[in-house]
Amino acid sequence: MVIADVSVLIGFAKIGRLNLLRRLFDSVAIAPAVNEEVVEGGLQVSAPEVIYVQQALGDGWLQVVPLNADEEGLKGRLLGTTSIDPGEAESLAIARLRNMAILVDDKQARTVARALGVGYMGSAAVLLEGCARGELSLEDLEHAVGELARVVWLSPDIVADILKRAREVSR
Repeated sequence: MVIADVSVLIGFAKIGRLNLLRRLFDSVAIAPAVNEEVVEGGLQVSAPEVIYVQQALGDGWLQVVPLNADEEGLKGRLLGTTSIDPGEAESLAIARLRNMAILVDDKQARTVARALGVGYMGSAAVLLEGCARGELSLEDLEHAVGELARVVWLSPDIVADILKRAREVSR
């Protein structure tokens, strides 16, 4: 099981690839603040892709996990000492104390993950993993990376690196 942050859920829902998370990780956790931002926030702005997240929650492979007291404490410390948002703080606290990896794109959150010793993977790397495991063809990966770059900011260097690595894996 991994825990996902907002940008990964929104990005994958927008490009129609949310089920790739299920195929790669079996089950995915999200923090309450992430659920609130993605689902409640999505409903408020009538985001059409929120239905995919709601369906994943209904199917049970995407699960909202409440924070325990230790995780609440770490969340508070992270919010007090970093510039990450509440969803990232909750996700990182859960990941750290439950020994989970986190799916996160935000640069600051990734820096905090490294400092906490939490393994992480960004959206583009998830797509690469999908290609490496045969869940996406090279052509599907190239298309998905292009679509993802239209809905979330991806560094051109990251895009180039992911595509280069995918071509090497496909040989």
